[in-house]
Amino acid sequence: MKRLIFTIAGLFMFFGVLTAQNNIDNPFFEHVPFRGAFGTNDWTVGWTNWNPQNTNYPVATQEISGEISSNTTWAPHSSPVFGGASFINSNLQDPFFENVSYIGAFGTVDWTEGWTNWTPQFSDYGTPDVIVEGEITQNSTWTANHIYLIKGYLYVREGATLTIEAGTLVRGDKETKGSLIIERGARLIAEGTASNPIVFTSNQPAGSRTYGDWGGVILCGKATINVPGGEAIIEGGPTSMYGGGANPDDNDNSGILRYVRIEFPGIPFVPDKEINGLTLGGVGSGTTLDYIQVSYCGDDAFEWFGGTVNAKHLISFRTWDDDFDTDYGFRGKLQFLVALRDNDIADPGSGSNGFESDNDGQGSQNVPVTHPIFSNVSIFGPKYNLSTPVNANYKRAMHLRRNTKLSVYNSIFTGFPTGLFIDGTASQTNATNNELQVENCILSGMGSFFASDFERQYFLTQSRNNDTLVTNEELMILDPFDLTSPDFLPSPGNTVYLLKGYVYVRNGATLTIAPGTIIRGDKATKGTLIVERGGRMIAEGSVDNPIVFTSNEPVGSRSYGDWGGVILCGTASINVPGGEAIIEGGPTSIYGGGANPNDNDNSGILKYVRIEFPGIPFVPDKEINGLTLGGVGSGTTLDYIQVSYCGDDAFEWFGGTVNAKHLISFRTWDDDFDTDYGYRGMVQYGVALRDPVIADPGSGSNAFESDNDGQGSDNTPITHPIFSNISVFGPKQDPTTSINSNYKRALHLRRNTAINVYNSVFTGFPVSLYLDGDKTQQNATNGILNFRHNVIAGMVDYFYSNFERSFFMTENFKNDSLFDIASLEVTDPFNFIAPDFLPLPNSTLLSDSYWDNTGINDEIPLNFSVNDIYPNPASDKVYLRIFLDEPLNISFKVIDNLGRVVFASNQGEMSSGEHLLSIQTSNLNSGLYILIVNSPSGQVIKKIMVK
Repeated sequence: MKRLIFTIAGLFMFFGVLTAQNNIDNPFFEHVPFRGAFGTNDWTVGWTNWNPQNTNYPVATQEISGEISSNTTWAPHSSPVFGGASFINSNLQDPFFENVSYIGAFGTVDWTEGWTNWTPQFSDYGTPDVIVEGEITQNSTWTANHIYLIKGYLYVREGATLTIEAGTLVRGDKETKGSLIIERGARLIAEGTASNPIVFTSNQPAGSRTYGDWGGVILCGKATINVPGGEAIIEGGPTSMYGGGANPDDNDNSGILRYVRIEFPGIPFVPDKEINGLTLGGVGSGTTLDYIQVSYCGDDAFEWFGGTVNAKHLISFRTWDDDFDTDYGFRGKLQFLVALRDNDIADPGSGSNGFESDNDGQGSQNVPVTHPIFSNVSIFGPKYNLSTPVNANYKRAMHLRRNTKLSVYNSIFTGFPTGLFIDGTASQTNATNNELQVENCILSGMGSFFASDFERQYFLTQSRNNDTLVTNEELMILDPFDLTSPDFLPSPGNTVYLLKGYVYVRNGATLTIAPGTIIRGDKATKGTLIVERGGRMIAEGSVDNPIVFTSNEPVGSRSYGDWGGVILCGTASINVPGGEAIIEGGPTSIYGGGANPNDNDNSGILKYVRIEFPGIPFVPDKEINGLTLGGVGSGTTLDYIQVSYCGDDAFEWFGGTVNAKHLISFRTWDDDFDTDYGYRGMVQYGVALRDPVIADPGSGSNAFESDNDGQGSDNTPITHPIFSNISVFGPKQDPTTSINSNYKRALHLRRNTAINVYNSVFTGFPVSLYLDGDKTQQNATNGILNFRHNVIAGMVDYFYSNFERSFFMTENFKNDSLFDIASLEVTDPFNFIAPDFLPLPNSTLLSDSYWDNTGINDEIPLNFSVNDIYPNPASDKVYLRIFLDEPLNISFKVIDNLGRVVFASNQGEMSSGEHLLSIQTSNLNSGLYILIVNSPSGQVIKKIMVK
């Protein structure tokens, strides 16, 4: 008796122990009518390169080595800040402002170099040998051969000038709240140089320094302020007055601060009365402020209380409260300011902002109204990217309130919870009346760009020429969020990157590569890019501007294995015991999710990417592949990728679940598509074109190579990818083509793989199909390994043995074989300079594709049946009623949803007729299980539900 009991639908439930998604009817697959990678559309046009040996790539301009530990952008073209500046506004028609072409504080010159310090906690500053305290009443000079310690409030009194030589170190005492106060009528001449800055810093030992270790520097002048009476006591604790009173002097001169660092200031005097890093009270425009860095300040980095002083090249680094605070009628002009925030540190009292501005504490109409003019400011806030956790006390990039008329132009503000808050009726009226202006500015990477619709409508008014960017990466600033060595420069045009050695994108970092970027790999150091678990690479090119990874060798000298390649490591499942392993090829990076894998893990995007001349050998049989994918999850996007002249495999998947489309392997050395260690993704549209002269003398060259693992074990998840619409044009173009003797098979499927291949074409190998080993053949027999609706043509030996022949020619598998490749009628697939893979109008490839996974009803004759399973669902036992047409050896096993055998029994030979068997289920967890009943004539697969 013959029974129809083995269907693809039943097999789907078995595949559930491998992956719930892998089937040819999955929505991932486009249900095209053709077989092979091409119908009537050539998707290789525009972005590929078939002659990279002779392509004149520009010389590398920027070396990349070591690690990438924060979000970084590589780009070939200019950042959007270039060319965006405008100085036509009447507020900028002043000789003070340099009419630069860029938005933000930086163009092509990094003015922070040489005199700044980004790690002052650990600097060796020496021991003070001169104590200064009390007051300075006559002209004095501090020299660089001494180290000074300020104890308590040190006042430079009216009429006195304190001169500090370049290179002098001044330390502030913590216990006595050391502070330097320059009173009205006094001066501070602190003129350092780029190579010998003047440093005010903490007196605490290295490693113990922190916010507010001492007071800070206070300048008091005679310029106008809007406090009634024109003068007031300066904030922070000193008794000094600021402002010119009834007879202000807006040109007052309090001295010079140039190339000065102020570190760890901002000690609290009383609550809300902290001393700022640099406090400027009524300071006049005769004063010079240029190249000043305030770091780790316990209050505001810079605060202006009225006055008219101008400033350039100011830095606020890892400040506690606000970076730039303006109030009490300040009306100075400022250009080239940068702030960099620490995402963990913010002020729990007032909240932290980039800009804070008030007319005064009450928002009165007192005049002069606070009306500073800022241009070319870069604020890099705490939210480095959209997923960065930030201190809850962070507030806004710009908090403009209490009747301020601040104006800012040509500036960028990034990464705050809110971008712009124009707070209160008076400030909003000033904005509406165009007295408060924000123009030619960019907001990027904000939690919310605007506090309300008012700010939205104001900022986005077309005439203001402002813009918003979703991510900070879109600004294309080189490395602005590096807290130990920031690079604030916009990405320049014509940048070409050179990978030297292993370059690691570490956990938590995202490398964004802009369309059109060229990355060259160094041969001597085996340049390689490794994206580690938790890291991401967003390499999204376009048809017109693909991203290119290529050799750094000159035209005519490029060859296989000139550099390493690209490696992605994810946290998806692999079948190595323990769930993780070191990736092949030399790097030390781990792949796989271990005990807690995430099959939806996202390692980024590779789209319209070329990888040329990779595959450098690390040690024998440990070459790096063109694109290595270790435990990469299905959240990752792979689409339109060409690997050319690879010295090992073009693509190799080590476990994982990532899917891919539009892959090209061109003139590869070893295998085109290699899958192992439990890879279970889906791939559609792949093409390989082989060079008849080039093959791997070590392992031999195949188009497909697939293993469950290196030993062919039963480790789960089983290697079970689904490939559809693949075109492999092998080395043997016609019967007369002489080929390298190391070419082997179009498909070498071995070591217990359960790969599935549909709707594909394979041509011109010595052997087409080799199902290698008992386990692999059993998978094919059991319908776990599938090969359907495929075409083979122009092979020397079509099958390795009669087993493959019988399997391939199973009638309802609908496979075809053609004697010669010409019968396929493909336009010009073997043209190595300009291949044309499109089928001709009458090609057999244009039809007979297969997509219905559930409707085949493969009739497999068996000499037994499972007539009943009850109760189902079961709690204690489940019974199987089996009927045998003849005496048979019967065994069965139960598999859980992780692919583990949880019950097995060998019944030995059973007589013909009906039998009742039982399976104990009381010790099984609730859920779905798969029952497999085996006999020499085949197997039956059933579902069991345990409740």
